Amino acid sequence: MRGILKFLGTLCFITFGGVALEQLCYRFSESYASWRSNWVWKEDDQDSVAATILRLLPLSQWATPPTDKAIIFPEALAKRESWYAEQVLSYSRPLRDELYEDFRLGDDLYDFEVREVGGVKDMALPRLTRFATAEDVESGDAKRVGETLNIVNAILLHVLPPKRNMAEGELSSIRHQLEGQFVSLLERGVGCGIIYAANEVELISAVEKLRLEEATLSAHLFSWASGESAHHLAKAVSKRPELWSTAVFDSPDAESFLEVSPPLDCPKTLCLMPIIEGERQGELATKMIEWARAGRQNASPFTARMGGLYHLYSPEVGHSHAELAFGYAYLIDCLKHIGHREEEDSQATLSIGSKHSSSGEFYDHDSLNQPKPDSAESESEEAKGLFSGDMSVSGSYNDFVFPESPASFNCQILRDYRDKNPESEAMEDKDIILMLGRLFEENGKLEEFGKKDEVFLLYYKSLRELESSP
Repeated sequence: MRGILKFLGTLCFITFGGVALEQLCYRFSESYASWRSNWVWKEDDQDSVAATILRLLPLSQWATPPTDKAIIFPEALAKRESWYAEQVLSYSRPLRDELYEDFRLGDDLYDFEVREVGGVKDMALPRLTRFATAEDVESGDAKRVGETLNIVNAILLHVLPPKRNMAEGELSSIRHQLEGQFVSLLERGVGCGIIYAANEVELISAVEKLRLEEATLSAHLFSWASGESAHHLAKAVSKRPELWSTAVFDSPDAESFLEVSPPLDCPKTLCLMPIIEGERQGELATKMIEWARAGRQNASPFTARMGGLYHLYSPEVGHSHAELAFGYAYLIDCLKHIGHREEEDSQATLSIGSKHSSSGEFYDHDSLNQPKPDSAESESEEAKGLFSGDMSVSGSYNDFVFPESPASFNCQILRDYRDKNPESEAMEDKDIILMLGRLFEENGKLEEFGKKDEVFLLYYKSLRELESSP
């Protein structure tokens, strides 16, 4: 009997320890929490055997939004919607902790490029680039093949009133606050800008200009607005919903926001509202919940769950870092579900890393860790053999003569680049070698990559001298 009790006690202890460890990981590990939520939802969408078992567990992923039939009073409905938002985004707690600390400590944009983009003068761009292709030259996005182009995963536009309507020093204070918020998104490949609009007409006009002049950069557009600007953003989204991917309405002005209804094809929407007193609280909550529900009207499982959320926060802490972290965590989660083109995904591997990167290199070194010959001499012999097969050799590298047919410059870096960029098939080997070599040279990394692939370095120096010779 004692043995049985001991066994049961040990089993209970192991079970309790396992559950506690899993909950700790879910609470403090962003990667695990995100993986668990995505896995649970994937199994549920597929209605698998595992889903049948998982539905028996009290997981926050099983939270469902409330219905009007179940809750009569607007205040109760608002609290239930806010609880649903907290449950469905519970896996973002580790990320929100990180964002909270970032916002509390603050940061600046000195490590990022800030310039005018498509008419938006205050735009900070992430250190994310790709090489221009022939299609980019044809479309006018680049002047030549191989030119370095800025890319983004999305753009966030923070909508503010016109500068003339702000008190002295107010704009400077707001810009300083926004800089500290933008850095977290910039490090995730999101361009962040400020746009000033007195009404929805100005806002739509500015966004249309951005879309027209920078179609690639502005393919996925997020916007955040508060107060009266939230009313302008709501009217703009209501009239032109196709311009936006996600909209965040933060503490909108009750008088004006109540006048606007969501469009039928509403983009993803997050509504953040302080707990206020007075008759307007219920009316404003009802209108914001209407927007949140419009954002969830989609056949996509993700959109049906999180396409529209409404969240209440306490006014005692004001515009707290915690609530900001909640909103930015939602944007980052929307970012993860954006369907990028394969071209952008593959070329992003050649982008410059974030400021926290240990080396700041802009090429995937793992792809270069391939077995090499034992000595540089053997690689030189291989290089000469490759040249002799495709070129006429006359004494020195300066005497290389290109045949009429495109020459082949087989080396590890070239193979890696072609593997990651299928569209590069239209480019000749020598053009790619020159393009990569110039990029490495401009960033002071040519010799470093040359040590990893001496054949590439040999090719590049020879082609460079040929190109510069009269």
